[in-house]
Amino acid sequence: MFTRLVASGVLVVVAACGPQDPTPSGALAPGASARSQAVWVLADVRPPAETADAFRVLATGHGLVAGERTAWARSDDGGWVPADPVTDWTRNGITGWRDGLVAWADGSVITTSRDGVSWAEASQGPVEGTPSRVVAIGNRLVPLGDATNERLGAWSAATAPRVNDGEPLSLLDVAVGGPAIVTIGCVGEHPAGWVSSSAPSAWRQSLDLREPDSWLNDVEHAGPGFVIAGRRGGRPARWISTDGGSWTLVGLQLPAGGEGTGTASRVVTTDERMVVFGYATADAGNGGDFATAYLVWTLEPGGR
Repeated sequence: MFTRLVASGVLVVVAACGPQDPTPSGALAPGASARSQAVWVLADVRPPAETADAFRVLATGHGLVAGERTAWARSDDGGWVPADPVTDWTRNGITGWRDGLVAWADGSVITTSRDGVSWAEASQGPVEGTPSRVVAIGNRLVPLGDATNERLGAWSAATAPRVNDGEPLSLLDVAVGGPAIVTIGCVGEHPAGWVSSSAPSAWRQSLDLREPDSWLNDVEHAGPGFVIAGRRGGRPARWISTDGGSWTLVGLQLPAGGEGTGTASRVVTTDERMVVFGYATADAGNGGDFATAYLVWTLEPGGR
């Protein structure tokens, strides 16, 4: 199922992408390059603040930043401090909005916060449904996902389209920048990306990721182009593009000599610095994995 939105006369299609188990292929992307154009730094991640008030003090003094599922603040010496332990996730995602944060969780639960530690449930509809993402469309926030009761409004649903080989197409996230619209999702079980410069009929697949243990989590318009955060071959990674049509893979390092697995999950630009939030992972023994520690990567102004 997918959601259809109209923003400034442009149709955007977004929906939740199911579990992925890509088959080996080696294909990166049509026209993509694997050369890294910048060196990213693995930032210093501190333990969560001992109290809510302690986190509020840091956020007030150094700014509040929306990560993937928790809020972040900077310590006095530049370290990154999360509001919640990595084992205490109750939200599927958060985003910054005006002077606060908006979060979404299973069961169509939307919550808001001014400080990243105290959350209040908001009124929204439909009653049945689970948002896969909450995005800003113009001056409004719109929950995107599957509406199980077919109620119209911010939510709508329709039958998913098919691609030429008969595999179902589902889309997870969208970013708009200049004349281009970029979406990420999957074709069947394979992570993929698409770009359009005008109408939905002009969608062109621009990223095809078929390596095992790989997926795409977030796409943002940042700087002069677009950035995707995700995972390739069990390693955290990001992809950059000036136009959404050709992508360059940039690997992100892991701590402790680079062993293990990890994921890049969210791209944020704050104080003229691009920041990627993610986490280290471990095998859960059931075909999936679980987060074991937060990871943060930063790039100084002027780099990509």
